[in-house]
Amino acid sequence: MVISLSSCRDKGYSVSTSDNNIYIEMPSMTVGIVGPNVVDYGGVSLYDISESVYNEFHGLYGLFKSGKYNVYLKTKYKNDYGETVTKDNGLVITLDTDEMKRYQSSGYFSGNFEKALKEALWR
Repeated sequence: MVISLSSCRDKGYSVSTSDNNIYIEMPSMTVGIVGPNVVDYGGVSLYDISESVYNEFHGLYGLFKSGKYNVYLKTKYKNDYGETVTKDNGLVITLDTDEMKRYQSSGYFSGNFEKALKEALWR
């Protein structure tokens, strides 16, 4: 069973969970399209993605979730023929949600989570 963590599809990304796995789908990384040497993710903010994950484990439903969650990433891009191609970037990070729940704000979590996402995007 797949449960959507947040309705983010209209924002260019999606975050969903199944069992103890979190699945993120987002646009592929581009360099130089927005500006010289500027890295872009199709207008998607990595901070927004990390906030979506953080908030899910701190809301009402977060009371019923605990343990370790594996985070997996898939990126999408258009090929030369205009077809959408999905790339499986694999495991990004394993989150200890019990530890994450101790954070009063998403600041520390978001920084580490965004770093892990960036590393997965460069694979």
